[in-house]
Amino acid sequence: MPLTDNKNIDADALNERQKIILQEICDSFIMTGVPVGSRTLSKLSSLSCSPATIRNEMSDLEVMGYLAAPHASAGRLPTEKGYRFYVSCLIKYEKISNLEESIVTKLQSLAQREDLELEELLKQAVRFVCNQTGLAGLLLMPQMKSAALEHIKFFRILSDKLMVIMIDQLGNIDNTVVDIAPDITDEMLDRIVMLLNVKLCHQRNAKVEQGQINHIKQLLGKYNELLNALVAKIKESQQKAHTVHNPLLIDGFANILEQPEFSEPEKMKMLLQMLNQKEELLELLSNSLDQRPQIMVNIGTDSGLALNDMSLVTASYSGPNQSIGNIGVIGPLRMNYGQVVAILAQLSNALSRVFIGQH
Repeated sequence: MPLTDNKNIDADALNERQKIILQEICDSFIMTGVPVGSRTLSKLSSLSCSPATIRNEMSDLEVMGYLAAPHASAGRLPTEKGYRFYVSCLIKYEKISNLEESIVTKLQSLAQREDLELEELLKQAVRFVCNQTGLAGLLLMPQMKSAALEHIKFFRILSDKLMVIMIDQLGNIDNTVVDIAPDITDEMLDRIVMLLNVKLCHQRNAKVEQGQINHIKQLLGKYNELLNALVAKIKESQQKAHTVHNPLLIDGFANILEQPEFSEPEKMKMLLQMLNQKEELLELLSNSLDQRPQIMVNIGTDSGLALNDMSLVTASYSGPNQSIGNIGVIGPLRMNYGQVVAILAQLSNALSRVFIGQH
């Protein structure tokens, strides 16, 4: 089940009638963009109660912060708090029959083309999201998981050149070449690599006595500069190994401009400025990789977006070689969360099946 930051959401905060009223207002406003009045709701509602009763419940929901009235004489619309409760406790997520299988078939046929690169395959995926939801799509290319180092080994290739081999716990192997002083002996290099394995490879910690570590540090006192340089080089190399060139794919932002919420020139200008800040968007998708749920629904101020009246919904997928990526949509608060979550769930599962099936 998709999640908002629902640790502060009490499913029992509303009575059953209030839950139905909030859900029906959210459903109606998402579909029409028009604030909902009590008289209108009484005609559409599944509740068999008078407009006055509905009006009283709507007033209570407004006092509790779930609804807001844009104008004194207008109907009500959901607030961020209302949308969070709706997404966490009320929404009925759509079951899209056969959608995942059709996506898998399409992606697998694309993946079998020898001339089609990974990036083009993922472009097709994010374009599919845009076409299905009518919103803007974002995709974070698969990133290698940050695995702890398992082992470090030295190979002296010249008197003043040292190759450093690094193996992480996922079995990935990387190497880098470091300049060293020609007078450093092989015995001293053995002591240095032993210390690096102790300090940087956590599985080695239990196998070396603390007294031995201190002894090595004393012996290496005059080589601290080299030791620090090696550590920096190893960390730099590991960071590069997990970095993907042009990791962010964006599509469909023209869809947002068609939403009535962004018809005002100033709002449109702010939206375009936000879309140009790709570093911030990349950071948002990268940060969500650390979150355990497969699907995250971030509403309004929780989204981290520069515009507070927008939402970001993301779904993680498994990529090649134990990598992981994210696909998502950006849209107004008034997005169809049920449809968006269902499509992202199916598409992320389809991507994972394609990639895992390939390897």
